[in-house]
Amino acid sequence: MVLTRGDDASLGPCNDDRARIANRAGADLVVSIHGDGDAESKRGFHIIHPVAMAGGEALTERSRTAALTMAQSLRKRSPLPPANYKGTPDAPIDAPGILVELGNLKNPKDVALLTGQKNRDAAASALADGIQRVVTG
Repeated sequence: MVLTRGDDASLGPCNDDRARIANRAGADLVVSIHGDGDAESKRGFHIIHPVAMAGGEALTERSRTAALTMAQSLRKRSPLPPANYKGTPDAPIDAPGILVELGNLKNPKDVALLTGQKNRDAAASALADGIQRVVTG
C-alpha cells in the first residue's frame, strides 16, 4: 500500500500525480478517497471511474468492475447510503483506477456518520473489503 498524504491536515497531490505514483509502485488498484461538497440536502457515497483510460479498454473495464465491486461492498458494510444525487441506488457510479466520494461533507447526517469512530471503522472496513475483492478477483 502506498499513501500519498502524510497527514490528515494537508492536501495530497493532484490525481495525475497520484496516478504517476501508483504506476511507479506497480499498484494493482488506485483508490482515491474523498468527501464531496455538494448541497446540504444531498448525501451518500458515490464512486467515479474513468470511461476511457490511456491503458486501453481492458484497463477501463477493470476500473468499471472495481467501481461496481466497491459500491457493492459499501452498500453492504458502510453506514452511509448510496448517493441521492449521483448514479443510481443500485450502482451509485458516475463517470474518473476509482475515486470514492465517501459522503457529502455539507450534509449533517453524512458528517455525523463520518465523525464517529465506529462508523469510520465500518467505512474503512467496507473500503478494505472492496479493495480485497477487486484485487483477488
